[in-house]
Amino acid sequence: MKKLNDFYRGDTKEVKVTITKADGSPFDLTGATITFTMKKDDTDPDAEAVIQKTAVISTPASGEALLTLTATDTNQDTGEYFYDFQLVDSSGKVTTLLKETISVLQDVTETS
Repeated sequence: MKKLNDFYRGDTKEVKVTITKADGSPFDLTGATITFTMKKDDTDPDAEAVIQKTAVISTPASGEALLTLTATDTNQDTGEYFYDFQLVDSSGKVTTLLKETISVLQDVTETS
C-alpha cells in the first residue's frame, strides 16, 4: 500500500486499496474487512477517531477494495492527522497494513 495524498477539507475522496502478498501477488480478501481510522493523535482511543470507516471489498480475488470518504467525513479541522488501514482476514488474523500521517488542507469555497 502507498501513503494517501493530503486532501482538502470537505471534499469527497475515493481511494482504491490494493492488497498484495510479499511476492506481489494479490491477497484474496474473501471474508476479510479493511478498516480506515483517522485520529488527531495516534494514541487516542478509537471512540475519539475523527473518521473510522470500512472499505468496500470490490474485487476480493484481486485484493481490491474501495474506501469512500464523504464531504461530511473530510469536513475536519485543518492540520495533521494519523491514520491507518487495518485488515482482519477470514480467519480473524489482524494486520495493520499502513500507518502514516495525512494533512487536511484548507479549502477556499465553502459549500452548503
